[in-house]
Amino acid sequence: MSYLDTCVIISYCIDGDPNHSKAVNIIEKLRKIDEIDRFYASTFTLVELYSAVSRNIQNYRLPAFKR
Repeated sequence: MSYLDTCVIISYCIDGDPNHSKAVNIIEKLRKIDEIDRFYASTFTLVELYSAVSRNIQNYRLPAFKR
């Protein structure tokens, strides 16, 4: 089981994050070592993630949603 913290999730999902490549490398290594496709986060991590993204939404370039 691999647990992901807020900073790793944000860095992995946001291309413009300064630590994006590090987060991608970490997750790729975990997938190879543990041979897993699922990662875990606590409820607190999800609340913290929502808070961090909502505070900084203007700094992120999010993909456009197509209908």
